[in-house]
Amino acid sequence: MIGDVVMAGITETVPLTRRDRPVARWSRLLRKRPLLGAALSVGELSVGVALGRGRSRLGRGVGILLVIDALADLAILAIRLLRR
Repeated sequence: MIGDVVMAGITETVPLTRRDRPVARWSRLLRKRPLLGAALSVGELSVGVALGRGRSRLGRGVGILLVIDALADLAILAIRLLRR
């Protein structure tokens, strides 16, 4: 079940009556346009690397989390593209 939610995205957690909400619309948009999703993930990765090189401990921590999230997003995107 958790694997299905991870692969399907946030739209799996949105109730059917709330599918017109902005979060669900953005999720559908990114799923329909994989290049846009990849561009956002690469941007997130670059921001994470930039923050990770900073002096602040908080900035480094947030940067590391952004890098991990971006890599996970890119891996999920690659799997989705292979399944098409």
